[in-house]
Amino acid sequence: MPVKSLIHTLRGRLVPIVVAAVAAVIVSAPAHADKRVALVLGNSAYQNVARLDNPKNDARLIADTLKSLGFIVVGNGAQIDLDKPGLDRAVQAFGAQLSGADVGLFFYAGHGVQIRGANYLVPVDANPTKEADVDFQMLDINLVLRQMEGSGTKLNLVILDACRNNPFGGRGLRASDGGLAQMRAPEGTLISFATQPGNVARDGTDGNSPYTKALAATLRKPGLGIFETVNEVGLQVKRATGGAQEPWFSSSPIDGSFFFAAPIKPAAPPAVAATPDETLWSVIRNSDVAALHEEFLRQFPASPRAADAKSRLDALKRTQVAVVAPPATAPPAAVPQPAAPPLAVKPPAPAAKPAALTPSEPPLQSPAWTAGAADISAWRLKSTVRLGGALNRTGVSADRSLVAVTAHREGSLHLVDALTLKPLAKIKLDGYANYSLTGIAILPPGKHIAAVVSGGLEVYDAESKQRLQQIAAYPSYDQGYLRLSRDGQRLYFVRSSINLQRSTVSVYRLAGAELSLEAEYPFDNRIDSLDMTADGARLLFGTYPGDELVLYDARAKQVVWRQKCQCSGRFGAGDRLVVFAGRPGPSASDYDKNTIIGVLDVAQPTRRVTYDTRTKETIDVTDVSADGRFAAIGSTNNGQVTIVPVAIEGNELRPLTILKDNSRQSVAGANFVGSDALVTMSGDNNARLWTK
Repeated sequence: MPVKSLIHTLRGRLVPIVVAAVAAVIVSAPAHADKRVALVLGNSAYQNVARLDNPKNDARLIADTLKSLGFIVVGNGAQIDLDKPGLDRAVQAFGAQLSGADVGLFFYAGHGVQIRGANYLVPVDANPTKEADVDFQMLDINLVLRQMEGSGTKLNLVILDACRNNPFGGRGLRASDGGLAQMRAPEGTLISFATQPGNVARDGTDGNSPYTKALAATLRKPGLGIFETVNEVGLQVKRATGGAQEPWFSSSPIDGSFFFAAPIKPAAPPAVAATPDETLWSVIRNSDVAALHEEFLRQFPASPRAADAKSRLDALKRTQVAVVAPPATAPPAAVPQPAAPPLAVKPPAPAAKPAALTPSEPPLQSPAWTAGAADISAWRLKSTVRLGGALNRTGVSADRSLVAVTAHREGSLHLVDALTLKPLAKIKLDGYANYSLTGIAILPPGKHIAAVVSGGLEVYDAESKQRLQQIAAYPSYDQGYLRLSRDGQRLYFVRSSINLQRSTVSVYRLAGAELSLEAEYPFDNRIDSLDMTADGARLLFGTYPGDELVLYDARAKQVVWRQKCQCSGRFGAGDRLVVFAGRPGPSASDYDKNTIIGVLDVAQPTRRVTYDTRTKETIDVTDVSADGRFAAIGSTNNGQVTIVPVAIEGNELRPLTILKDNSRQSVAGANFVGSDALVTMSGDNNARLWTK
């Protein structure tokens, strides 16, 4: 945007818009401070006795409900139709994940029997012919209780929708006529049965059992304690079955209060709106555009921030004088330009369809290619800081002063100062399941962190290290990641399902920690990478399966072009060039080919230059510099980052430098920071700062 237009925006529209955003009251669902772990099992497809229609549906309904309430569900969902070895493995995994948890919950739907007063869960392959077979072919519920007792959890819940008819009657087993036996609940434990001891529960006729249907609905009600919950479920089931089925429970004394869904807190009183000068200063204080600070002084000469604005303005003028008069040997085009101001000072773009780029429009060239190569090739490793926890995803703030990285093994994220690597915060994520942290973003002005946790989008406060809200939860989606727009005004949330092979891109407008949904774009393929133009009018993404790099018009909602390539890509150089990295073709045999890095013309995608890496290492475009002139390409295996110019010159693309950290590990992220530095995060749990 031209400075004149930008100043007009400041005078006429910026202050009231930003003041309104800052003054908005944020009311969100209370966060779950406790760690909740659940194992959910459902057996329907019995091999040697009559099958049951609904347990698999019951388990899926409860798993989805618990995930929406902040539970970590073992296996990331319901485990269906398990044989005896499968049941044993699931319970062992449950016991392992209970370590450090506050609440443990076990749910089972399927056949269950009592033998000599003990209760057993029936695997799908069970086929006992005598009583002695039971110990080897079925699972004693006491084994589950022992796993929970030894974990140190504060509260344990066992929920059994397994009181159906005895499927092994007449086989010589000394079982009761049906149902389960009464059980003594250990300390801090509640055991809930679908019906009274010795009675038989109904399987249901409409997809779910009466007990599970009532349980799923009641768990979501805010503010119900444990005993209120089981009582409400019992009343609903009794009414639904005309008194034929009455749920039962056994409990030891429970210390403290627990809510599946936290009580709804009253809305906070309206926040005191920031003054216009404070609001404007919070937007422009880190801007490198002198005209913005001049305009601030013109509008608010008596502001307490006036001295800061004048100091910043004087510093910018000194810097600009230095860059306006470069050495005579340096080509003028090589002069670095001031960074574009955040789009927070820009009104929303009109909904008109953007003008199409035409092949006659010349692509941008890299200014002073040789000088740039010399500058970047001089980069050296300055410092290394060990963070720990298996680093796997990174995000950089809009002003490139902060870097956040997820650590999937410990379920946490680290926030560091980009130019010093000084650790600023370590945040433990709620609802964490191993290998489920797949996205991270720093929300302006750097006080809040968005993360994709088990497929859901959550927002955390960097100072209190607490979850502020769960924006969305998508149990059927197993992958997701985030991309912050270059202006810091929008957050793009990509959620994908490996099994369903579909994706949705959700666009949220940002106002502090408040996210408001602005648009959604569904796609039939899984999206593996995403970038967008500065105005958000076009999206660039890689798909799988299909293995295409796709340019998509977000306003017209149609594809502009597709390129066959197993690649990720980013816009650079004024959104008129695209840098991409990956394998050159769409077939399985292409995994035997070397990976490539390339730059293509958006208007004429067949016009391109490429570089053969001479390796088969999987690579990814991790970042493009703020001015769009350089791109960083990370490797998944050898700790290597390749920096290339985003330019089409000559017949091939020539790397400017290759940075090697000798870790031989995956590069979790490589982000350009400041004006002349790069931060890399690797699978060896180290953050590295590279400077000239």
